[in-house]
Amino acid sequence: MFTEATNLGPLTQRLKNEAAWHDSYPSWPEYADECERLLNFLPAEQLEKFWPRLEAKKQRRDETLNEIRIAWFLDSLGYPVSDWNEPVDACGHRVEFAVSLPTQTKAFVEVKCNGLGIGVK
Repeated sequence: MFTEATNLGPLTQRLKNEAAWHDSYPSWPEYADECERLLNFLPAEQLEKFWPRLEAKKQRRDETLNEIRIAWFLDSLGYPVSDWNEPVDACGHRVEFAVSLPTQTKAFVEVKCNGLGIGVK
């Protein structure tokens, strides 16, 4: 469980202080570390864009963190985000972001969250 002894990074502490949600997240040091890593992963302009969603109600926070988790994971595999600004896919749908592929093309990423886990389409 989260205790005062758990060290929060500066962005995580700011988020917890400004948030509308008041649950125990991040309740474990591992979650606090992950949250700080995800917030630091975002380019500054994207952090500003995501911030209102992160500090909103718990469900919106969790959905937004899942989007960032997927982007971080794909980046760690060598597929960096090439477009954070809700690009339009071939079918004309807005998606969360696009990543660069080795073939100099991009893949569109839409993250689906149902409260039970994460899915990438």
